[in-house]
Amino acid sequence: MPPRECSLYEHFRWRMDRAHKRRDVSDLLMLAGEARREHAGFIGNAEHDETEDQAVRRLLTEYEGEHCEYVAGRMSVGASHRGHHSMVRWVRRNRLENERDPTTGLPCEQDGLQAKVIALRKRGLKVRPIAEELGISKSRVSRLLGMK
Repeated sequence: MPPRECSLYEHFRWRMDRAHKRRDVSDLLMLAGEARREHAGFIGNAEHDETEDQAVRRLLTEYEGEHCEYVAGRMSVGASHRGHHSMVRWVRRNRLENERDPTTGLPCEQDGLQAKVIALRKRGLKVRPIAEELGISKSRVSRLLGMK
């Protein structure tokens, strides 16, 4: 780890150099997002949405065609700071619920089963009750919801 008295720049540079040596692209994307949020918070102009609805609207308009990993690194939702993987799941889930491709955000057609699963999820049901109601496995429900 870098020394505690190092600057924020030095801290992220050390972590990014380490990820670069490992050729860990997902870690580099996550670190870029973290560094951007830290910097934006420092200067006071983060791309931050106060409500979930604002964030979803921005996700569907400004980030159409962008990869979910990239979007997860660029967005901040609500008062909480989500981890990168949690943010990727949020992006994929909200794209699917709005009939978009979970990876790219482009409009797509959903098959009948996926539409039923998404409708049940919007009603507040969890994975297990959806699987039981439709007679499919929990892992298939998760795949249809873009969670896997």
